[in-house]
Amino acid sequence: MGHIAKICWWVPKKPTQSDDIPQALATLTLDNTITETEWTSDTGASNHMIGKPSMLNNIQKYSGTNSVFIGDGSSLPILGTGDSFIKQRNVTLPLHDVLLVPSLTKNLLSISQLTKQFPVNCEFSNVDFCVKERETGKPMITGRRKDDLYVLSPSPELHYSHRFKSGSADTWHQRLGHPQTIALQLLKNKGLIHVVGKVKSEHLCDSCQLGKLNKLLFSSSKHSSSTIFEKIHCDLWGPAPILSIGKFRYYACLVDDFSKYTWIIPLHQKSDFFPTYISFEQYVKKQFNKEINIFHSDGGGEFINSKLSNHFTLTSIVHQVSCPYTPEQTGMVERRRRIIRELGMTLLFHSGAPLFLWVEAFITAVHLINRLPSSSLNFETPYFALHGTHPDYTSLRVFGSKCFPYTWDTRRHKFDPKTTICVFVGYSDKYKGYKCFHPPSKKFFISRHVVFDELIFPYKKPTSQNNAPPTTQHVISIFDSWLPHTNFDSCADFSASPSTSPCLSPLPTTLIHSPTAHLPVAACLPSINPLPSSLDQLGTTHESITQPEQTPHPEIEHHEYSTQPSQSEHVLEFGSPTSPSSHEPVSSTQT
Repeated sequence: MGHIAKICWWVPKKPTQSDDIPQALATLTLDNTITETEWTSDTGASNHMIGKPSMLNNIQKYSGTNSVFIGDGSSLPILGTGDSFIKQRNVTLPLHDVLLVPSLTKNLLSISQLTKQFPVNCEFSNVDFCVKERETGKPMITGRRKDDLYVLSPSPELHYSHRFKSGSADTWHQRLGHPQTIALQLLKNKGLIHVVGKVKSEHLCDSCQLGKLNKLLFSSSKHSSSTIFEKIHCDLWGPAPILSIGKFRYYACLVDDFSKYTWIIPLHQKSDFFPTYISFEQYVKKQFNKEINIFHSDGGGEFINSKLSNHFTLTSIVHQVSCPYTPEQTGMVERRRRIIRELGMTLLFHSGAPLFLWVEAFITAVHLINRLPSSSLNFETPYFALHGTHPDYTSLRVFGSKCFPYTWDTRRHKFDPKTTICVFVGYSDKYKGYKCFHPPSKKFFISRHVVFDELIFPYKKPTSQNNAPPTTQHVISIFDSWLPHTNFDSCADFSASPSTSPCLSPLPTTLIHSPTAHLPVAACLPSINPLPSSLDQLGTTHESITQPEQTPHPEIEHHEYSTQPSQSEHVLEFGSPTSPSSHEPVSSTQT
């Protein structure tokens, strides 16, 4: 009679859905006491399956249409695939292509996939089961029988409860010690933590602000002045650790926003700033026919006071003040102050000059800064941006070098030398000449007739006795090896010099036109190392010579110190650096 078509081997069978889709027949009999980190072995499951995404790494979205069919015929959706592992003691068994099925309450370990991916055998008994190496038979991992199911438990690395493994973004932010949001996102993407909802928190963490708040970034200023003196930046520097020879401890730094031209004004005290600024404002109005529109400074007491505020109100000047403890808002003048200090100290170190000449070095530094190209001005100089003409560089000389100013017009008698060895300490905007300092008498000469030896620095000569500071308390120890202390009391006529102690008197402010204002004869000798101990060694005395009254030459003046200086005298020398070529200092250089 034959056989029916259902069991005929010749008739091809039609594929059924159960042949292609993984099944999980054991899911209906799982014990609720099994934890979410344990794996239940299933010989009927065609793939490893897991219900919690937190136990998967490298999760990829599942794009297929298949589902997981369980024993009652219902299907469970597959959301993704990933990798996991089982670790017991020192053995780690990686699991690949694990299906993520959120509807599963337990994890299923496919025995067929385990023996297919690894050379292992699985042995089951009435109490446990063991996964052994196929060749050696060495046990790798073991499980136990629990309520008719074989359960594999990984070794617990941390003995913490898994009840609170999931949490919101705010909860994980607090658990992990308040990290940045990007750290939470990375941990979630790797499947190491399970974040419920969005990773980004919906509110600002107060504790993070209290413990980790920093200053906000500053953007580049887009404001740019359209003309000179539209805006002036100002700041005060000090107190200086060393009192200058003019008894200054502070200086005011003013920078024009348009041209970047800089002015520096030494001050005895901070309270001297108000008359200083009034003089500067008058200088701008008279010399440039301009009005200052905006004055920018910090909130220091020298700027925030009734005098200056009333003046700004009367003159309609806008006073812009930076926020407290925010020097970045006065960045232009702050950077200029740093450049002035660095360049000024470089001049002092290079020449070996004592620190009480820091005012002269800083003024010289500003003189040079205004004549150097600036990248903010398309590599033009601040001098050119302010005056419209290029500066003259032929009159520049090396700071601190040896110089010989012409002093014959201040001679006592016809046997006096025509010059004396001095130290070049800068330029003068008021006089068209060089500023020369005579260390023994602590006097300044300003002359247009100066011969320079720019390779010699008197303060660096170890045998020179002109390199001793006026008082040792005003020179730091770094100069002790450069400036050997010489007893000037043994030098003739120095004790009788009318000059006062250089660190106890201000910078020269009054020109002495009297014929009695001259250097001692001993100080004017060509050879001053060593100086004669008395005037008798010169072959004559000052009293034995009758010298007619001399009139000081208009092109050479020498300064002495006034014991009662006016507070505003030192701020009146703003003179314009521009000058006709006929008034440029005339000098020669001896090398």
